[in-house]
Amino acid sequence: MKRTLLLFVLFSQACLGQSELQPPTTHVKNTVKLKRFIVSVNIGASSPYAGFGTKDTANFFMTQKDSNKVRGFANVGVHASADAGYFITAHLGVEGKVVFNYNTIDMEKFNSFLVPHNHSPEVSFDGGYSIWQYMGGPFINFDTKDNTTICLKFMTGMLSINYPDFYITGPSNYFEIILPQVHTIAYSFTSDFEKRLSPLIGIKATIGYTGALVNYASFTYIYTGATSGRYSSPYPVSMSYGSLTFSAGLNFHL
Repeated sequence: MKRTLLLFVLFSQACLGQSELQPPTTHVKNTVKLKRFIVSVNIGASSPYAGFGTKDTANFFMTQKDSNKVRGFANVGVHASADAGYFITAHLGVEGKVVFNYNTIDMEKFNSFLVPHNHSPEVSFDGGYSIWQYMGGPFINFDTKDNTTICLKFMTGMLSINYPDFYITGPSNYFEIILPQVHTIAYSFTSDFEKRLSPLIGIKATIGYTGALVNYASFTYIYTGATSGRYSSPYPVSMSYGSLTFSAGLNFHL
């Protein structure tokens, strides 16, 4: 009996010593491997800004002889983008994106300055603005609580924009104004707010601004009237392009 009791005491002491040597499970740190690649898609609205959104006709090249300013007369349009990025560190990375915006033209405002004296010309446009952007640059990512992050991005690249051909038909004449497709350097600032749904997927809201100076080296107008013909402008014209975008989408962490 004494021998059995002694073995029990020794066994108990050994178990107690082993438990004291083991670290508490609450102190074990879980490590999650950094997912370096991120792909995202967004859709939302594009709000015109600067000369692109200006509907002031006072300094428009069609109403002021010595002006070289083009006004956009653009309405709020559709915005869509696809992005792909790579995390260099947990908070810094680089990203590229392709963006498409489509904006219609405010016909009512455009017509308001083309009404000469009591004659109302008919004005029509060959569609709206189709705008493509191909850009890239760095980003910085900030972690906040509750699986949310804020990502700030600065990018530069190419912006491709058309100015829709427009046609003006008056009582005794006809104009067709043609401005060429333009490719120019642009810049953008964006802020992403992401809520992670899982280690692989997150939902995000994005606000951004894109700016550029669009220079038209020349434009062509076709006139049918007393002196019919096809003419080229003797001077270049330009438009200050700006667009505020508001969108939502998904992030995929790979």
